[in-house]
Amino acid sequence: MSHLVQSGQLTDAETRRIAQALWDEQYTAPDGLPSRSALYDWGFLVVPEPTPGMAQEHFRNKWLSGESELSDHHTIELGQDPGDGLNRNPKDVESRLWQVGHSIRSLGESGQQLELSDTEKQHLAELVETWAEAPLPERSVLEDPMFGNYYSNRTNAVAQVLPAVIREISPPASSLGEKIYEKVRHLIAIQVPAFDLAPTIVQIVPDRLEDVATMLRVGITSSTNELAANAASGMLLWLSESSDAESGTPTPPNHLVREIGVAIAYRRGASLVGALQAARWIFDSGTGASKETIIQLVRDGLEYLATELSYDQDHENPDGIPLLRLLCTELATAMAKDGQDQHPAVARWLEIAKEDPLPEVRNAVRA
Repeated sequence: MSHLVQSGQLTDAETRRIAQALWDEQYTAPDGLPSRSALYDWGFLVVPEPTPGMAQEHFRNKWLSGESELSDHHTIELGQDPGDGLNRNPKDVESRLWQVGHSIRSLGESGQQLELSDTEKQHLAELVETWAEAPLPERSVLEDPMFGNYYSNRTNAVAQVLPAVIREISPPASSLGEKIYEKVRHLIAIQVPAFDLAPTIVQIVPDRLEDVATMLRVGITSSTNELAANAASGMLLWLSESSDAESGTPTPPNHLVREIGVAIAYRRGASLVGALQAARWIFDSGTGASKETIIQLVRDGLEYLATELSYDQDHENPDGIPLLRLLCTELATAMAKDGQDQHPAVARWLEIAKEDPLPEVRNAVRA
């Protein structure tokens, strides 16, 4: 709906009609927001509304004001149905952080902004600190297939948007950074993915740079697929954040950057997708030192992958092959643009892509 409206192809009358239908009184919840729409609450900030500012007012009242308390999910008992939680309980710390984080990130992507008052920023700082200090669940919960996954997925969802929330707290105290570091360290130890917070930690507490780098190196080589994939994703986030001088995020050390090349050269399954994405970013936007650190490893990996990702081969997970071929093609085109178009591995992938049966792969070859 938001894409349709923001495309600019609707008339004013059509936009008003959408707003009236969405915000009809018979579908309005007690908190003032529409119900039964299948949208998360932050989604109402980017869709039509009958009166400008209506959505923000109700959103703020629900998620950015009042007293908050930890929900029961930290000590959840087996046999309970947790539901999704993140969209239902405005008194829950993680729900608030997730909703506000998503609103900040989503509005930013559409060129808009959620202006926060000093009181609201202070409230967010308290919520982040409460999240960092919250105890981990009992081992019996973590080991339960249903509830362990629920806790892991919920925590990972919050970790993904928490950096957007923390950027609104200026400047966050180093003591808060230490608490976040300890929380992430313990989450990783119980195999809950939270590497998205790596660049935030080193930004707030630069002295933890090597500790975070070590944590990521161990994560990328983890035998747990979720951890390895999330560590590679966190590595890409760190590279991207450090390229923005205004963020104040220090550059990842070269020995950690090298792990991206190693993951590609040795085709580490769980971290390969994230590593290919990170390598492409390096050749598109990274420093000369980063490129030099991984270039030979990446060349070797692309050479092997040209054969291993052939559609003629037997694959344990055939559904994942098109994505890997697409990422290899995107990486090869980035390297070609960087002046390596004559290298055999790069040239081979550019030729392979031109004959790929999928248009997504063929069209990924850039001029």
